[in-house]
Amino acid sequence: MMAVARVGLALALAVVPAGIAHGDESKRAAGVADFCEVCPAALLAPSGLPAALKARDFSRSVTGNPGATVGATLHASADGMRTVTLTRYRFSDFSIASCIVSFSEPLSIDELADLRRRLEAQALVGRLEGELIEPMPGLNIGTLKRPGNSPIMTVNITATAKVTTLTMNRWDLLPSK
Repeated sequence: MMAVARVGLALALAVVPAGIAHGDESKRAAGVADFCEVCPAALLAPSGLPAALKARDFSRSVTGNPGATVGATLHASADGMRTVTLTRYRFSDFSIASCIVSFSEPLSIDELADLRRRLEAQALVGRLEGELIEPMPGLNIGTLKRPGNSPIMTVNITATAKVTTLTMNRWDLLPSK
């Protein structure tokens, strides 16, 4: 039965990047909204996650725990075309939780700056340090970090000519055993 769950999770994860957008939103607008609304709730205020998922029309979930140190949950929109993937890695002294949104449209450097401002406007996130750059035509990347270390929160962005991937990570140091 566990093998079936693992296969189901793997198949579900294969639908990323997302296809059709939420309501009348474009793919990029829907992806940015999904990231900005769901990921801070998932990683920084988990009690708000159900409301954030409902607001963005995510009504289906698949959860898998392929190993003792890793777990993953895929949340899909009602039409199955938009996804948010939550992963958690646990070690004896450290854990990493990630929220990943990917969609099949690029974001310009100006759109990345808008995304940053949108995240910074949220009380859960606040000011972000780091850079958004265009190292070559057709590639925009960003690495951002919330000041402080309790918890450490980072945002990694990769926008190519065809796909944008937005990742928010929460890094927690745990007391040594």
